[in-house]
Amino acid sequence: MVDAPGLDLVGIRCDCVPTVGDIREQVLTAVAVMCDAYREHRVLCTELHLGIAGGATDIGGSSDLGDAIADAVEDACIRNRFPRPRLSVDAGRSVTARAAVNVCRVHQVERTPGGPVVVLDSGAGSVVAVTTGELVAAAVANRHPFGPAEEFSIMRCGSMIGAPGCSGAVLARDVRPGDVVAVVSRDGSDLVGSAAAVSVAHGRMHELTTG
Repeated sequence: MVDAPGLDLVGIRCDCVPTVGDIREQVLTAVAVMCDAYREHRVLCTELHLGIAGGATDIGGSSDLGDAIADAVEDACIRNRFPRPRLSVDAGRSVTARAAVNVCRVHQVERTPGGPVVVLDSGAGSVVAVTTGELVAAAVANRHPFGPAEEFSIMRCGSMIGAPGCSGAVLARDVRPGDVVAVVSRDGSDLVGSAAAVSVAHGRMHELTTG
């Protein structure tokens, strides 16, 4: 790369899974390569591009992810006695998979002996019960609801009525199939395996579904 005509080596890119250990290991390796480039070729790399892949994580959210990256870069630069590079991060689904709000379309509303149930559409191929988690709030998002509210249980499409789900969702009593419901969980996780809403324009919602 140093000898390639018409190209300037300005930095290193590394990819890692969203765990504190792998971020530290990959950043340490990348900074060591930058240090070697300067020591052996007198080329000073000033940029570090870090790609965070999706998958299992031991990091709680975007704030903790930022702390893990900052600590890893600082440690790597101290160990190698290398000036801190300009940092850019491609976080991708490691952050967006834990969205603050998940948006789902109402598939059906059931009145059962145990109370009313809202069944939500989920991602393609999802036929298992809703993830049991702590529900913070839910609201009808596509219109102004009318009349009083009541508590509903939330299931996802394909679940058997009565299976474990999220209870205590306070929604307008007139919630109906076709409505769009926004669901917020305590830790930002997707409680219903929802299809991700990409955009809404001219009265049409465009979705990206995962199978």
